Amino acid sequence: LAACLYPALLEDDSLPLDVKQRAESLLRECDGGSVGSYTDSSGIAKIKHCVSQYITRRDGGVPSSPDNIFIKSGSQTIMLKLLIRSKDSCQTGVLIPVPTYASFTLALEEQGAAIIPYHLCEEQGWTLQVEELRKALHTGRKTCNPVALYICNPGNPTGTVRNYPHYCKKSMQSNLAKTCLPSLSCLKTYIILYILLLP
Repeated sequence: LAACLYPALLEDDSLPLDVKQRAESLLRECDGGSVGSYTDSSGIAKIKHCVSQYITRRDGGVPSSPDNIFIKSGSQTIMLKLLIRSKDSCQTGVLIPVPTYASFTLALEEQGAAIIPYHLCEEQGWTLQVEELRKALHTGRKTCNPVALYICNPGNPTGTVRNYPHYCKKSMQSNLAKTCLPSLSCLKTYIILYILLLP
């Protein structure tokens, strides 16, 4: 990363050859050979491809497409703008965990979204309970059009860290799919603010 930000380091003999090669490869993908240049609106293609390959490996071979990956600073706001359509006749709803952090709630309110809370189970380490999610979704559909499920990992403000296998287990995927799909996109925030869109 340092070599991409300060390419003069590529002339420094103290950098290993593989580091130089990766930095040069990335810089070739950037207009003008600079990471400071404007990129495609969804991010640098090479990085999106690498992220897609990583997600496929991480999720046990479940395919991921670079076309479905958006790399942005302030991605939370960008994704909300893509999902929330304030001109729709029915208000757009987003399921959010309780507890959650205030800035996300404010971002939803600023976009005109209806907030649909689902409560995490404190007794089981602030876990997401599918039955609670199902109830929240059912309640939300009475007053708005739920389009997204927000999952925060690590939990904010709880600090609870869920390992990826918890969300990637076939049983959890199956339960979430039966509960939410095909009507919802799934926003995961983090690896620290981690966002995942389900079809």
